[in-house]
Amino acid sequence: MKIGIIGAGKVGCTLGKYWSQKQNTITGYYDADIKAATWAAAFTGSVVYASMQEVIADSEVVLITVPDGLIGKIWEQVRIYPLQGKYILHCSGSISSKVFAGAQEYGAFVASVHPLYAVSDKETTYQKIKDAAFSVEGQQPAIEVVKNIFKESTNPILTFDTEKKALYHTAAATASNLVVGLLAMAQDMMVECGFEKEDALKAMAPLIVGNVEAVIDKGPASALTGPIERNDLETVEKHLTQLSPQQKDVYKSVSYQVIQVARKKHPERDYSAMKELLEQA
Repeated sequence: MKIGIIGAGKVGCTLGKYWSQKQNTITGYYDADIKAATWAAAFTGSVVYASMQEVIADSEVVLITVPDGLIGKIWEQVRIYPLQGKYILHCSGSISSKVFAGAQEYGAFVASVHPLYAVSDKETTYQKIKDAAFSVEGQQPAIEVVKNIFKESTNPILTFDTEKKALYHTAAATASNLVVGLLAMAQDMMVECGFEKEDALKAMAPLIVGNVEAVIDKGPASALTGPIERNDLETVEKHLTQLSPQQKDVYKSVSYQVIQVARKKHPERDYSAMKELLEQA
């Protein structure tokens, strides 16, 4: 496929480089920052476009990789050009393909394609995403084109209902950003115990990694251990005495979810006393 990219940031550069290695043609980049577009074009062996009109005219697929708040504004500019038979994509995890309002009137097909991976830089991430899943929603012709773009890749392609886009992104944020928040809170507790910050993370690393691997391999219920799973009221009560009000709120909120997982693992156990302990803390 001939793919033109509007937006020469981390995601645009990463996908441009990755897709160019999978029998796709990156026609080039347009970006308001000409230096960014020039770098991206050199990185992917493509060209720099002076206008959106040019990149659209030269491409079968137009990938919009700008910050979420700009996608609608860029669409308002893109839609004034001939789009008959074009496939318009964006990469937002939280915004659905509905942002491309009126696309059918112009003969275009639209979708969103979002990597379930944290794109941390534009120079090396393309080397690390061969196993990353990509979620796709939108019009079926555009979804099929996305699958075709990935036909030489090993990435799982997950499709889902457009109406569930916000819930999908909430799940992704929970699995990534909220986990980071929990780990930061655990690190702060270890520092309060007297550990250096770096030492605290290194010490917890095997616990963190081992737990995540167990969840992936066996599922949350089978991987669950700890005082809530054991129904150890005394230990949880001690935990609650050590926390600041803010930490306690987080601990309790997550613990309610852990109780639900524990009940699936041990349906014969009564966790009502544990729930009551948390509610009264």
